[in-house]
Amino acid sequence: MEAAPPGIKRIVIFDFDDTLVLTPTPEEGKPKYQKATGEPWPHQGWWGNPKTLEPPVFNAKPEKLNPAVVKAFHDFRQDQQTYVVVMTGRIAKFENKVKEILNNYGIHADEYFFKDQKDLTKTQGYPHKGDTFDYKAFVILNRLMNQEVQTVEIFDDREEHIPRFVKLGKNLREKWPNLQAVIIHDVRQNKNYNL
Repeated sequence: MEAAPPGIKRIVIFDFDDTLVLTPTPEEGKPKYQKATGEPWPHQGWWGNPKTLEPPVFNAKPEKLNPAVVKAFHDFRQDQQTYVVVMTGRIAKFENKVKEILNNYGIHADEYFFKDQKDLTKTQGYPHKGDTFDYKAFVILNRLMNQEVQTVEIFDDREEHIPRFVKLGKNLREKWPNLQAVIIHDVRQNKNYNL
């Protein structure tokens, strides 16, 4: 697996759902679907269904962006030594839809990662058990890091993932001596952890 390109000093990773874009949860999306169609949500799951990112459940309107996070995203994109990544727990079949939504908002990352995308799943050690955090940690450790990286920043909204990212950050600092800072941005709590 390739690492971040040469010359990159900072890697910044943005989650998609409720970090960059405020997408509906099942609790809000299912009633919205029923109100719009007069029918209950006809599918088993939620996060694995592409219809969760389509009308009537989701409409890509400006108010569906998380403004502070999007501003940070665009600011980081201005720095040529920063590699900006969108890494989502959505599975690989969402790639086109997620990129389409972000493109409509003018959000363009250097690289995108989706859970269970083929080039990742063929890599030795890839966590096949389906845990979103484990897949993200695997990509950071095995795909993005290199000796030139001095800073890693992670923007995420999932409460249960934040302490795990903090622990990962401490491990990164131990494993990569050139790494000077790891910053975890807890988007939901508007709180940062500087490691």
